[in-house]
Amino acid sequence: MANSSRVALCAATIVVAGQAATAQVIHPLEGNDPSGFSTNNPSSWFRGYEFTVAGDGVTAVEIGMRTPGSGEAMTLQIWDVNSQTLLTSTVATSHGNSWRYYDVPDVALANGGTYVVGALAQGNSAEYFFDSGLGSEWYPTGVINYNTMRFNGGDGSFPTLTLDGYQYGVVDLGYTIPAPAGLALLATAGLVSTRRRRA
Repeated sequence: MANSSRVALCAATIVVAGQAATAQVIHPLEGNDPSGFSTNNPSSWFRGYEFTVAGDGVTAVEIGMRTPGSGEAMTLQIWDVNSQTLLTSTVATSHGNSWRYYDVPDVALANGGTYVVGALAQGNSAEYFFDSGLGSEWYPTGVINYNTMRFNGGDGSFPTLTLDGYQYGVVDLGYTIPAPAGLALLATAGLVSTRRRRA
């Protein structure tokens, strides 16, 4: 994965600078810090959140996570809710309480489609953060709209269980949107976290 620097840019800044929206990876949760959250470590688990896409040309390219522990094997996944199909995934290793993003095979996300992004740990009692009743910054809106938390016992199947208003596992989606539509969509989201994707 490219270790290029990340910078928070508002849509107006992107327009003034003339940067192409397709050259940026947007991370809705990257500026958030779960340091005060509770933690848990069952033997196996899937934790993540369900979201709905608002806009055309949205492509998932990364999944990020922030964890209490380090050195624990996980699989980062994106699921389609309607078909309960696993769309893309990548292996990762927990690294402690800082955001790290992992490339995944690109997935086109349909306008109006509903998906789950999350982390799967199996048989290693990996730790995760969780909390509820959080500030609005933990529940993305705009291009990516948070619906609910999704989870299961880590058997590798689609996560059918839900908890409204929670952030469990603390994962994030990295996505791109095309220009010129991308600039209009970013304008509705305000300040977002972005990173230039490698060529």
